[in-house]
Parts: sequence; structure tokens; C-alpha cells
Amino acid sequence: RRDACLHEAIPHWLSCSPWQLRVAWNDVSRPVPGEISELASLAQGNTTLVFDRWETANLTNRFLLPDGLATDAIFSIDDDLVFSCEDLWAAFSVWRRR
Repeated sequence: RRDACLHEAIPHWLSCSPWQLRVAWNDVSRPVPGEISELASLAQGNTTLVFDRWETANLTNRFLLPDGLATDAIFSIDDDLVFSCEDLWAAFSVWRRR
């Protein structure tokens, strides 16, 4: 279980003020714990935190697009990796120029 990583990763990525933060929840044997889902309260502005629950525990679920997702860009990262918000937005800026 990766709950401890999420307790660190979610607040960090929310502090970067993304449009949306999506977590691929692969623990099919249990719902998202309340203390993790409550981290949504840290979202600022129009940022939303969404948990994508999957029916199978497959590591590649994070590459599946949920129905109704409309976007031009997705930043996907493991829960135990962290980059600065400045690096995230700089990379996005470079991507947009291409």
C-alpha cells in the first residue's frame, strides 16, 4: 500500500496549482481512505482532486484515460517521485511551444 507516499505527493502536487490532479487508485480491495480523500481540501482555486478507481489492480491503469477526460496534456508520475512546481510549469511551457 502506498498511502504514505500519497500523503506527501498529493499536497505537493496540489501546491503547484494544476487544473486537475488525478490519482489512479488501484487498490481494488478497499475504497480510498478518508484521510487521503480529505486531502482534496488542500486544492486552491479551480483545482480539483479526482480518484480514478479501477476494477483491476494493474499498474498500467494509470495510462488509461477516464471517460469524458478532455485535455491536451497529461503529466503522469509515480507517487514516490517529486519535482519542483517550477520544473513542472517550465516543462509545460516548453511543451506548449512545440
